[in-house]
Amino acid sequence: VEGLVGKIPVIRVIYKSSKQIVGAFSFNKDKALMTAVLVEYPRKGVKAMGFITKRDTAGLMGKDGVDYGAGQVAVFLPTTPNPTSGYFIYVPKEDIIELAMSVEESVRVLMSAGVLGPGQIQKGDL
Repeated sequence: VEGLVGKIPVIRVIYKSSKQIVGAFSFNKDKALMTAVLVEYPRKGVKAMGFITKRDTAGLMGKDGVDYGAGQVAVFLPTTPNPTSGYFIYVPKEDIIELAMSVEESVRVLMSAGVLGPGQIQKGDL
């Protein structure tokens, strides 16, 4: 099946990118980190989909002695249509909206630039 998918130009790129990003998050066995989220980014009122990479960022100390990581969550915001690149940001815990979808489903939404919604994605499609 992979050989067949690898011969279809647009599908090949989506499949390979999806596989890379899912693989990158699969290295960590802590399923709590494998969470798709929405955060307000790049400005107020606009939401971006991302993934929690670390829930406890305490210890991010500034030279002034302030712990800038306290109360923050580390989030990776992938770019569309190539989710292997993106932005890394710290977000206050209270500003995180956890989504009820798997990493695979959220990558599919990202890769399609929102054309495919969560309800249109079947488990096992990847």
